[in-house]
Amino acid sequence: MLGVILPDQVVDGVTYLHYEGTLDWAEALEDIPEGMYDPGVMEQVEDVLQPVATEFWLDKETYLPHRTDIEMTFNVEGTDFSMDMSMEYSHYNEPVDIPEPPVGPTPFDSGNGAGVSGF
Repeated sequence: MLGVILPDQVVDGVTYLHYEGTLDWAEALEDIPEGMYDPGVMEQVEDVLQPVATEFWLDKETYLPHRTDIEMTFNVEGTDFSMDMSMEYSHYNEPVDIPEPPVGPTPFDSGNGAGVSGF
């Protein structure tokens, strides 16, 4: 990931470390040990995903993320798509309730065959 340190930024009265960068999925997959993913995944990623622009804010003391913004574009069978996503993080180290799994769950790719492959 190529990144840049930006000036600290105040969000809701709190000062955060501020960074931005670009993640190249094809380069990232090259760092994953062989055998950890289906070899066909590399070709799918290279054909579909373009580098992803990211921006994130980290707590100055804990370095835990406060917010992440992601902008990505991808091409599927000649059609360009784009997605902008923001995630805010909170409530670290607080208890959570994890529900029981549903009875008779179906696989992610069940039904139309358009699921995620290779992982």
